Amino acid sequence: MNILPLISSVGWFIVFISIIVFIHEFGHYIMARRFGVKVETFSIGFGQTLWSTVDRAGTCWKIGILPFGGYVQMYGDKDPAGEIDYEEINKMTAQQYQQSFFSKSLWQKALIVVGGPAANYLLALVILTFLFYLNGIQSVAPIISAVTPNSPAQQAGLASGDKILAVDKEEIITFQDVRKKLSTNLGDPVLLTIERQGENFEITLTPELKELKTLTGDIIKQPVIGVSANVIEHQRLNVFMAFYHAIAECYHLSETALITIWQMLTGARGTQELSGPIKIAQYSGVFAKAGFEGSLWFIAIISLNLGLINLLPIPLLDGGHLAFYLVEGLRGGKPLPPKLHAALMRVGGMILVFLIIFALGNDIASIFN
Repeated sequence: MNILPLISSVGWFIVFISIIVFIHEFGHYIMARRFGVKVETFSIGFGQTLWSTVDRAGTCWKIGILPFGGYVQMYGDKDPAGEIDYEEINKMTAQQYQQSFFSKSLWQKALIVVGGPAANYLLALVILTFLFYLNGIQSVAPIISAVTPNSPAQQAGLASGDKILAVDKEEIITFQDVRKKLSTNLGDPVLLTIERQGENFEITLTPELKELKTLTGDIIKQPVIGVSANVIEHQRLNVFMAFYHAIAECYHLSETALITIWQMLTGARGTQELSGPIKIAQYSGVFAKAGFEGSLWFIAIISLNLGLINLLPIPLLDGGHLAFYLVEGLRGGKPLPPKLHAALMRVGGMILVFLIIFALGNDIASIFN
C-alpha cells in the first residue's frame, strides 16, 4: 500500500485547517481586544503544547499537538469553552474586572462571539473575489444542446435548442443557475419555463436522483433532469463585479448548506453525506493537487462552512453563546442560572461529540465501501 498520498493529504489537511482556524480565532481575538478584554490564551490545536510564547499583553500564543480546532480563552473564563469562573470574578479588583469578558455589555459580547464566524466569511469572500477577478467567470448559456434518452427531460418533451428561462418562476441566467436551483431537490416536481422558436411555455418534470461518484470516489445521489448545454461564454470581471459574484457565491453556498442540514434533520436526506476529518483530509489532498487556485477555493469553501456551522444554536458553539445572550436580553439582562448554563454546555458538548463520532463513522464506512 502506498502511504505517500495519505501522508500528503494529512499534511495538507493540517495546513488548510490551521489557516482557517487561525482566522476564526483571530476574529474573536481582535474583537475582544477592541473592547478591552484581556485574552489569556490563543491556541491553534489542542492537547500537549508544541510551541508557545507570551506577548506584552500577557497573551499566551501556542500550537497544540492535535490540529482539529483551536480556542481563545478570555480573562474570567474557567476554560476554553467559555464557562464563567464566578469564583475568580468575585476575587477581581475593579480594574481586573473591566478586563474580563464577563464585564462587557451584551452587544459587546455578541460582537466578540460573532467575530470568529465573520472572519471565516470574510476570508471566503476575499479568496472568491480574488479568484473571480483573476479568472473571470465562464458561464454556459441555458440552451439545451442534448437530451438524454429516457430521462425526465425527454419524457417531458424537451428538445435540443430549447432555452430554459426560469425554474419554479425564478429567472435563469446561466446553465449553472439551473444546477444550483436543482442541487437540493430530492425528487420534487419543478416548473420550467422554456423558450422554443420565439414562443414561451411551461412544463413540469421531476428530477431523477442519480448516483454519481465524487472526487474521492464516494457515491452520492444528485438530482438530474437529463439535459446538457455547451454554449460557453467567458467574461472578464473588474474588482467590483468580482466582489459581487463572490457575495452571490457565498450566499448560494450558505443557503445550500442550510437546506441540506434541514433535510438531514427532517429525514428527507440521508446522513451518510455528513463528512468528518478523514474525508476532509482526502479532499485536502485532491484540491492541493489542483494547484494554488484549487487550494484557495477549498480553503474558501471550508472556511465558509466552518463559519456557518459555528453560528448554529448549539451550546459550546458561537451560535449557542449568541442564543444565551438572546435569552439574557429577554430576561432584562439577567444571565441564566449558573447550574442551568453549565448543564446546557454539557448537553452541547455531548451533541458535538456524537456528531464527530457519527461523521467519523461515515468516513470509515466510505473507505471500506
